[in-house]
Amino acid sequence: MNCIIHFKDPGLLKATKPHRSAKAIPWNAVILCAGLCGHVEAATYFVDPKGSDSAAGTIQQPLATLHEANERVLAGDTVYIRGGTYLLPLGQPVGITISKNKAQGFYANHSHGGSDWFNNTAFENRGADFDMYSDIELSGEKIHKLRNNVADPTKIRNQGASDMQYNSWNLGVIPTKKDFVSASDEGFIAPRKPDGMLPDLNFLKPRPGGQLIDKGTDVGLPFHKDAPDLGAYECGS
Repeated sequence: MNCIIHFKDPGLLKATKPHRSAKAIPWNAVILCAGLCGHVEAATYFVDPKGSDSAAGTIQQPLATLHEANERVLAGDTVYIRGGTYLLPLGQPVGITISKNKAQGFYANHSHGGSDWFNNTAFENRGADFDMYSDIELSGEKIHKLRNNVADPTKIRNQGASDMQYNSWNLGVIPTKKDFVSASDEGFIAPRKPDGMLPDLNFLKPRPGGQLIDKGTDVGLPFHKDAPDLGAYECGS
């Protein structure tokens, strides 16, 4: 099985791998990064569902999957993601975690197409946790749709033309550190496993019995028991 992530906007979305926070990713990207050390010459990669993971990753020869892009990037690199549908293998987080970003958390970046923002966690970011800013008026199908997201603390900007339901702030859920298995990002710089997978971390995974469990709504992503949990992880996944 796979998780499906779909970007409505056919243009290119931009993600820059940060130097400090391993999971702080602006501009609605879906790359989950690990490694905190920068390197001298930053690289740029392009991803397109019609590309190939054996390609160079240039705009003329893009990669096909987000997984391959994540395997290649180092801190400070930039990934441009063409609009389309991407598959993520189960075992990956259902959504995205952005934590302790010096700018802000999830940012629509002037999007003209509207995007789906499902099952994400924003934690202790300096600016807004979710900022749906657009420099044109969005309407109809071209609005941002937010479901099953967690903002801790709750800092939401430019809600305007957005359909926000079943998020922590809509449900009156005020997350605390007790709602997570761990609120510590210690271990992010640990080495990968022998098979290349990231180290096992409990950072921001929902605690069984906490406020985030079974509070979401079905958006087509895998979930356990009665309803999806809020945030980037499913309890027990």
